[in-house]
Amino acid sequence: MDIRKQLLDWWGKCHVGEQIRNRAVRRAMRELARPGTRLLDAGCGRGENARWAVRRWPAIRVDALDIDPKVVERLRGRLRETDLTGAVRVEVGDVTALTTRAQYGIVYTVDVLEHVRDPGQALTQFAAVLEPGGWCIVHVPAIPQRRWFHRFASYAQEDHVREGFAPDTLTALLRASGFQVMVLRRTFGPPGALAWELFQILQRIARPLVLVAYPVLWVLVVLDGRWRSSWGNGCIAVARKRTHTI
Repeated sequence: MDIRKQLLDWWGKCHVGEQIRNRAVRRAMRELARPGTRLLDAGCGRGENARWAVRRWPAIRVDALDIDPKVVERLRGRLRETDLTGAVRVEVGDVTALTTRAQYGIVYTVDVLEHVRDPGQALTQFAAVLEPGGWCIVHVPAIPQRRWFHRFASYAQEDHVREGFAPDTLTALLRASGFQVMVLRRTFGPPGALAWELFQILQRIARPLVLVAYPVLWVLVVLDGRWRSSWGNGCIAVARKRTHTI
């Protein structure tokens, strides 16, 4: 791995937003995954969660897909460099039009549905490739968003089709797609939202400042995982595929 790739990989691990999302998803995966479980990473990006899963459970296999061919090629390179090509299979794919005929024990998707014009179609596709009683883990931005600093009051992602999902809306979409929602909770609560905003401010000034402040940011990230709040700028749902029509 060359120095540029090492730096990019390292910076991804320092990204507060990724840490909060991934810690929430991995907590759910630890409760559900078993040796031999087959996973689908729907919208894998850098593949952090796929690589984490196969290292934690060597008997697990992950199929990962992303709509961006460049992202897929970069991940394939990382898998070759870390000798994980036999454990993680990555392909170009659209979460709203899955072509796999495999049956999975767990499908997970992390901050993908806000990019999709028809999130209900994506969830229906996930249900179709899950084995009976299989699990779907979904993390999305939540609305409304609350901010600590005024400068983020009008913050928006240009590549988002929508800002996020109200928890009730996400629940309704999952139910309509054949799932029973078992867990629904907020992420990016007060500690996580503060950590994210501080991270954004510091990296815009100078990235080395993130390293100086990272011990404090990390404490906030860990606190966010333990915090239970009525508000949060993210939402995670753990849903089980229904085996019969209600």
